[in-house]
Amino acid sequence: MENGNPVESRIVRDRFQKLCEQNGYEKVVFHSLRHLSTGYKLKMTNGDVKSVQGDTGHAEAEMVTDVYSEIIDEDRRYNAQKMDEQFYSTLNHDSEMQPQNEEVQPENNGLSDSDMELLQLLKSLTPEMKEMLLKQSASK
Repeated sequence: MENGNPVESRIVRDRFQKLCEQNGYEKVVFHSLRHLSTGYKLKMTNGDVKSVQGDTGHAEAEMVTDVYSEIIDEDRRYNAQKMDEQFYSTLNHDSEMQPQNEEVQPENNGLSDSDMELLQLLKSLTPEMKEMLLKQSASK
């Protein structure tokens, strides 16, 4: 908090839910953001499980591979397709394989910069990541 005191989890949860409601987002469990972050880290590191494990604080690499295997498999399929296209030169649709996200700057509505960054992150999710986030929040 601003006064330096620790924040109770219920306060974070309540503020997060209020932020989602104010901006018309579906309700999700705050902990789902950890799953989202881990998934993006796996994508950004091209599946470097050990670095993501260390960054997220998971005790075992198996936890990362077990929970996020669908993301790793998705990247492997993408890489295999890309290799096939480049090696055999049968397809040349690189621009179709990568999603094009046009960012629209939302109105501030009195939100803090960190809240706005969180909203932008949620808006920029791929459909697969949105689905994974919703699945995680539904199972809580």
